[in-house]
Amino acid sequence: MYPIDSSTIVGLLRRHPLWRQAEPAVIRSLAVAARIERTRPGQLFVREGECAEQVHLLSEGVARVFYMQTKAQPEATLTLLRAPAVIGDMACALQRPYTASAEALIDATSVAIPAAAYFAALGQSPSACLRQYIDLAERYCGTVSSTKVGYSTGLEGRVVAVLAAYARTLGVETPTGIRIAGLTQDDIAVQTSSSRRCIVRALSKLYQSGALKRVGREYEIPSVEVLLAAVPAAPDLVHRTRGGNWAEELRLAQ
Repeated sequence: MYPIDSSTIVGLLRRHPLWRQAEPAVIRSLAVAARIERTRPGQLFVREGECAEQVHLLSEGVARVFYMQTKAQPEATLTLLRAPAVIGDMACALQRPYTASAEALIDATSVAIPAAAYFAALGQSPSACLRQYIDLAERYCGTVSSTKVGYSTGLEGRVVAVLAAYARTLGVETPTGIRIAGLTQDDIAVQTSSSRRCIVRALSKLYQSGALKRVGREYEIPSVEVLLAAVPAAPDLVHRTRGGNWAEELRLAQ
């Protein structure tokens, strides 16, 4: 957190798809209550089990939403959020503890807003409320689909899903494909709730199929499409709040 003038916060709110068309008075009320946070890689936006007190509007960066390891459950990655996105709104809406943690994967900027101020503003802006509702529905359906598909595809599907998600959000294009930096076998094992031995076997199959290769200590794929072809039903773990005129899209769909 650092001191900053409210006009900068207003600008970030105006650029976020959820609040882009909100009324000026509503944006100003949010800006008064909000603050900007810079989050370093590995630092948490929210922690599982803690009281849900604020919503983060992710303006820059990528966040990983995950279950933390406990005696009762292993760590597992749920989704990767690529800015623009929203973090912590579900738990705040239900006034319950955060049900998952969210950490920054790269340097990130977010607008942190107290839950009471956030939902009071939603109640005053029909356009923002509609956008929030649709974004929430997309995230919920995506989670249900990923969970269902994850069970059917097994470990190989979960491994491909994690690799594809990192390639989409953090991958660097090279002349021969997309390089995935900073992701180790141990990381994949943790994020897929598996053992390193099982991950080695799953990765070996991908090497043999040509969907994945090692370049030094990093992974590289020919393309996301080629990787996904190795396990066609692998779940999509990436979410990004989309822009556009949602109200017009809904009208045309009727």
